[in-house]
Amino acid sequence: MGRRRYYRKQYFGLSTELALFLALGALGILLLSKAVTTSSLSVETLSTLLIVAIGALIIILAGVWFIFRKITLARLRALRISNVDHMTGVQFEQYIGGVLKTAGYKIRYTAASGDYGVDIVAEKDGTKYAIQLKRYHELVAQEAVREAVAGLARYGCIQAVVVTNSFFTQHAKDLALANKCVLVDRTKLTGWILAFQQSNKKPLVIDLQYTN
Repeated sequence: MGRRRYYRKQYFGLSTELALFLALGALGILLLSKAVTTSSLSVETLSTLLIVAIGALIIILAGVWFIFRKITLARLRALRISNVDHMTGVQFEQYIGGVLKTAGYKIRYTAASGDYGVDIVAEKDGTKYAIQLKRYHELVAQEAVREAVAGLARYGCIQAVVVTNSFFTQHAKDLALANKCVLVDRTKLTGWILAFQQSNKKPLVIDLQYTN
């Protein structure tokens, strides 16, 4: 699957606007420091003013960051299954990672190459999951299941999971049954997305444990 830098920057990194704000804040501190050094006020007073100004700036930056993250999450919640169909592989990985994070999972994306068939390693309540992601327009074949299962030992996981915006072939379902691999097809993924959209109102619950 194509890798992740673009989407990570777009949804989870600093936006251009926020980076500009940080730069302006740093410039403000420099200008204030210069004004302090040329002022006739006492050293104690100048030091106090400088500390207060820096504290105020930190609070402002924290507020801006919180708002930015809130807006980002709102944008993610607004996505529909049709939007997922038009994502790149990179975007699909980051989106699913964001959904799982909201559900309380710790997320680690695997290396850009040599990932052993695992795109995301998720962990919750002491259980680690090896997750293979397939944003497909056709049916997902048994190779995806085989890769996810093969990646269990490599990443120290105990549960294999394959998530797709499509559906699985019967061979894939049979292999998943034999290896107790969790399959999340288009129908289940739609349920995740709908629950994710409501996660600001009630906790998002996603169970990746295998059940017959």
